Amino acid sequence: MRHSTCHGQHSRLKASPSAAMLQRKSASLSAKSQFLPPLSTALSRPLTPVPGDDMSMRALLLAALATCAAAQPSASPTIACKLAPGDLMFVGLSITDDEFAIMAATHLSAGTEFLVTDRGYKSDTDGFRGGEGRLIYTAPAGGLAPGELLFHSGSGASNFTTFSGTFNVRNTGEQVLIYEDCGSGINFINGMAIKVPWTPDNETVNIDAESHLPAQLATFNLEFNVAGDDRYYSGTTTAQMSDLQALINDESNWVADGTDLDIVFAAGFTVLATESPSLMPSTAPSDTPTPATTASPTVEASVEPTATSEAPSAAPVTPESASPSATPTEFLCTLSPGDLVIVGFKYAGTE
Repeated sequence: MRHSTCHGQHSRLKASPSAAMLQRKSASLSAKSQFLPPLSTALSRPLTPVPGDDMSMRALLLAALATCAAAQPSASPTIACKLAPGDLMFVGLSITDDEFAIMAATHLSAGTEFLVTDRGYKSDTDGFRGGEGRLIYTAPAGGLAPGELLFHSGSGASNFTTFSGTFNVRNTGEQVLIYEDCGSGINFINGMAIKVPWTPDNETVNIDAESHLPAQLATFNLEFNVAGDDRYYSGTTTAQMSDLQALINDESNWVADGTDLDIVFAAGFTVLATESPSLMPSTAPSDTPTPATTASPTVEASVEPTATSEAPSAAPVTPESASPSATPTEFLCTLSPGDLVIVGFKYAGTE
């Protein structure tokens, strides 16, 4: 009997399952799957027996889940850069107190982040030297409007927070860069060199006071390679934004002075609206066409007739422009005695 029983079990395992059996098995697996651990945990565990569980079906389920997970795309998106060179402008930099001031030249939407660093940039590796420091700014709710200012002071208040290292504008000279880290690369926005020039690309950046000029900043950068620990923009603070950018980007509009930058720019900047040319004509065209001006004909004065002793005729005088009568009964007398003279006479008849 025992042999017969085992043989019967073996026969049932080899038999093709019925539709009803498959449906019951599917429902059982669906019910059990809600009690399975997270995929990462399940895949890391050895397949140990579970009372009342079908090990073969559990293994198949985990294998299927692993295959699906491997087919999913990566969850690390590339961060999009939001700013362009010149969208942020240095308006002051001080070695004395590791201080700087930056003006927004465009609207920064809420959450926009950028960094300020005194690290040297190496064009041969498109990266920074190690060490030194980085500061980060995140635009608040409502963003940052064009013309608004951001300040940082090594010993006072700051709109920035430390991202890494120690930000320190060195007494021997320094280059400071504004940039975005977009995940796919560095997006430079502005740069400033004080007391030392930008390092030529054919020379190696070896020390903290050296930096190559990023190619993106060929237009928007400042270079003060003469003595002077503190610099700030001293030109007009009221203009259209494109004019302010051009003025700030001109070293001749800067002065060497140690006044605190928050005092220098206490009044801020006033950005004038850019006038857009009107697309409408100053005078709306009329739907009714204007008739062309015609020259009025010149009316020549007629010669006044000489008055005669004859009584004027009661009949109306026909004007010259009217069609003359075929047989006029009266003529208008226009001659006087002597207006015609006989100068010859020939007689051909008899007495």
